[in-house]
Amino acid sequence: MHAKLIIIYGETTIDGSANWTRSALLKNFESNIVIHPREFAQVKLAFFKELALNTVPAVDVNPVATERIEIPAAFSSVGA
Repeated sequence: MHAKLIIIYGETTIDGSANWTRSALLKNFESNIVIHPREFAQVKLAFFKELALNTVPAVDVNPVATERIEIPAAFSSVGA
């Protein structure tokens, strides 16, 4: 699987082509979508937990971000 996905507090999902690096988020031409229904986030979480339990040993299904990257408002439709 080659997912580029983040789930925020089990509520909001961001899914797309961008790697979570400063260069990818600020310089590259990437495509991402923000999905708000909690049910979608829960389906994705369940899938990755199942994947971790059945096929991938020693996977941390709740990684912690180590660096904060500010996303320019022009890339967000939140509040628009």
